[in-house]
Amino acid sequence: HVRDGNLRTGKSSESSFFYSIDGIEMFPGRNKPAPMDIPPTYAELFPDKVTQEDIDQEQQNIEDRLQTHAQRMAVEEAQSRTSLLSLTRQSINTGFFLSLVVLCFVLFAIVWEEERIVQSRIEVEHVKEILPCCEYFGDQFHGIRSAIRVPAGKNITLRGVEEVIYDCNEMQIQMIYHSDISDSLSICARDLYGAGKASIASSDGQFLDPAVWILFTEIEKISSEIQNCSDDFAKVTKLYSRLKAIAEAISTSESTGISDYVDKCCKTWQRAITEPLEEAVSIELSKIGFPDKLKKSVNSKADTKTLKNLLCRLDDLNLPDHIASGQKAAIVAFVAPLRKKFTIFFYSANSKLNDPAKPEYFLSIIYKWICEHENYVTTIAEEIFDEFSASVEFLAELLRIAAKKVEDDFELELDDEVFSHIVDEIISNDAELKLLDPAIQNMYRPIKVLEQESNASRWLGIELVSSRKMLEEIFNGEFPIKSEHVAVQFFDILQLTNRRCQCLSQKTRTKFYYQELEIIDEFRLGLIQLSDVGTISLDKVCAIVNTISCIRTNLKLWEEDRPYAAPLRADPHFLKKYDDVIANVFGLEAALTKQIVNNAYQDISEALYSYNECKLAHIKELEQVSSSLLPSLTKIQIHLQLLETNLLLEKNIRTSEELAAELDTYLAKKLVSFESVIKSNPLASSQIESDLLHNVFSLFSNTLQTTSLQMQAEECFPKTTEGIKNFRRLNHVREPDIC
Repeated sequence: HVRDGNLRTGKSSESSFFYSIDGIEMFPGRNKPAPMDIPPTYAELFPDKVTQEDIDQEQQNIEDRLQTHAQRMAVEEAQSRTSLLSLTRQSINTGFFLSLVVLCFVLFAIVWEEERIVQSRIEVEHVKEILPCCEYFGDQFHGIRSAIRVPAGKNITLRGVEEVIYDCNEMQIQMIYHSDISDSLSICARDLYGAGKASIASSDGQFLDPAVWILFTEIEKISSEIQNCSDDFAKVTKLYSRLKAIAEAISTSESTGISDYVDKCCKTWQRAITEPLEEAVSIELSKIGFPDKLKKSVNSKADTKTLKNLLCRLDDLNLPDHIASGQKAAIVAFVAPLRKKFTIFFYSANSKLNDPAKPEYFLSIIYKWICEHENYVTTIAEEIFDEFSASVEFLAELLRIAAKKVEDDFELELDDEVFSHIVDEIISNDAELKLLDPAIQNMYRPIKVLEQESNASRWLGIELVSSRKMLEEIFNGEFPIKSEHVAVQFFDILQLTNRRCQCLSQKTRTKFYYQELEIIDEFRLGLIQLSDVGTISLDKVCAIVNTISCIRTNLKLWEEDRPYAAPLRADPHFLKKYDDVIANVFGLEAALTKQIVNNAYQDISEALYSYNECKLAHIKELEQVSSSLLPSLTKIQIHLQLLETNLLLEKNIRTSEELAAELDTYLAKKLVSFESVIKSNPLASSQIESDLLHNVFSLFSNTLQTTSLQMQAEECFPKTTEGIKNFRRLNHVREPDIC
């Protein structure tokens, strides 16, 4: 090492060089730069020949090299700092980007978790019932499983009560049920095990009632036992009865999931148990020739003993009433051969009888089978069953077959003409069936299919179009003078609808009655339009009044008897609508009657104008009738004759009474103007009384059909009669005759 002046160089134990100037370390805190290779100096090589000038020169060279090296190191330091700053900036950018990505991922995870929690809550609200399932593979029933759908989308299979409850608690599933569900299931558990109400309260809430698991465990147990003892029919029947009892016990529960599950179990096992029995029944029926060739010895016990035993067995396997809809397993098996024939005839694609436009084909076949086989069923099976009549149920089962055929045909795209034809045939067939047995009224049959909402609505639409078409024909024709014929035509429209819907239930019939009220109102509007056409003649107006009068009279009868009596009592809305329609009809009748009366009154009052006090003041003797009154009498007689000719009797009387009331008011006012004449001439009073009583009033007596002229005068002309009596009193006070 060479140490000279203020410059020192050296080597550390770690073989790394360090540099310092005047004791100050260069580049503190950094790794020391690589050592600088300094060649040996002239003085080191030739120490004996060294001069002061050489030393100075050497020293200068060393300083020059050190200065050059320092500059080079400074440049490297600057470059290093620039690289470090660039690297730092790049690191900062990279870190910011990664932080942003992490932040976005965290936000997404938070949002997703919140959505999952919300969805889980929604599923827990909607999935508050056990969703059971039955698995049936081929002809073997491999047991019953129930599963709970949890928010995480997993399934917990029933492995045992303890395991399931444990899993539920682990997954913190809390399912709250309606109280009636818990009560119903507890009742089931009590009936099955003879124990009290089974319930376990939890401090954290109400978990699934153990009675539910008891129920499912019992169902699984019953199913397993049925499968294992299929050869022991008595035991199978007993087990199925227990299953049926469970289904009936919870049938009214709001827990539709549970009740549906049990119902499916009943249907599955009932079908599996009854299938071989139904086949055996078919074999026995074929032996005796049912349904085509019945043997003469069919009534012997030898021929029917096996059949009766099979039917008795099937009677123990009926579905619960809320599932079976009244069907009996034994009768279903009995009708199976006929059902098979019906399917071949009326469902096969290549069968000519399978024609929706010809419903009379299958309706007549059903009617024929009922007539031919009802007595046979009574002979064979009536004594077997205690709770129902075999013949009645046989008839009901055949009608269900016909009703199903109607339902299937209505699902096709039928035009209105075919639909109407089917309706007509069903109505006709239903009337014939009711003659066979009154019990048919309560059975499900083709007519009940017509009462379904969609079919009834279409039927109503067709009836409305037909009724409007018939109304149009009425209005386009000529009204006869006495138009009760028009009223008959109109009521034929209503009666046609009434007859067609008479076989329906009261609820459905009321829909047709509502539509009839619309037809009545449309008919009224048509009459209004007809009466407003130009200067309509008196006979046309009277014809319209006659028609309305007939309608009003007949509707009045319908209020007291069928068809409107029942809905008027039971349906307030129908009563209000009926009252509105009838009030409008009465209003039109009153308006047209007023028009007839006004026309007659105007004509007669103009003629009565000439009957005045001037011609009565100087009469010298009484006349049979005053000459000035003759034109008026002629007018009155003409109008009364027109009314009698053009109006119906009852309407003619009421209209004549209204005309008499108008004339009474007019004559009473006219008599007031005669008071001065009466006072001056006593004969005037007697002449006026004779003119009115024996001439004017007598013309109305034939029409009004009163018992006496005086009574008729007092009833129809009270104001005029009172004026005449007043004249009699004035007759005693006379003015002096100046002449």
